[in-house]
Amino acid sequence: MRIAVVDYSGHAFAVQLSRALASRGHEVMHLHFSEFQSPHGELEKNADDPGTLTIKPVSLGKPFHKYSFLRRRFQEVAIGRVFAAEIEAFAPDFWADSREIFGVIQAHEAAAIHQGNFEHFEKTIADRLAWGESFSAAAIEDLRKRHVAFRSNMDRLLDQHDFLMLPCAPISAMPAGIDHSESRLKILRYTTPISLAGMPAVVLAAPGGGVQLVAARGNDARLLAFAASLKTGDATLPS
Repeated sequence: MRIAVVDYSGHAFAVQLSRALASRGHEVMHLHFSEFQSPHGELEKNADDPGTLTIKPVSLGKPFHKYSFLRRRFQEVAIGRVFAAEIEAFAPDFWADSREIFGVIQAHEAAAIHQGNFEHFEKTIADRLAWGESFSAAAIEDLRKRHVAFRSNMDRLLDQHDFLMLPCAPISAMPAGIDHSESRLKILRYTTPISLAGMPAVVLAAPGGGVQLVAARGNDARLLAFAASLKTGDATLPS
């Protein structure tokens, strides 16, 4: 997982937390405000630090007026914007939430539709329906709130870009007669976030695979026009 840690003051505990997270295999970017006047932790990378750890000072390029209420307030707003820009560029992996949100809500809604008839399905599906039914109303409400937050994150992403281009599948073929349970999970890694966000997507097929092209919600016509222009070799961004 990609994790951004904003350590405003540069204290010891936060940077050691980032080191611990990186040591567990996470890709961590540790940000700290370089002009903040306070005792600091070890804010330089050591030779034995994990390669997945980045420690980055964030600066306003001028002294910080810690004891001037008004000047400090304006400077803290400014440094907050710098932190936000760094986090946006780093892109923490909020996509990791998508599979849990989608899977639980889907199973819970399917269980409500088929309530009392689980025994008519094959065991794997019946077990999944029973699993979906087991979630409390409070748990589902929490997941729906996370769904709203996820959609907002995706909307912000498409506010900054005309389209997203990303893999549509990790495999090029699914032969018949083979258990594709693992393949399904890998495919959902790419398709679930787009479905959960309610965004239009088209697959640009190619021998041995392809990619999906994604647009903001409501931009279906614009997406189709651009995809068609790629086919003709006259790619232009439609207004």
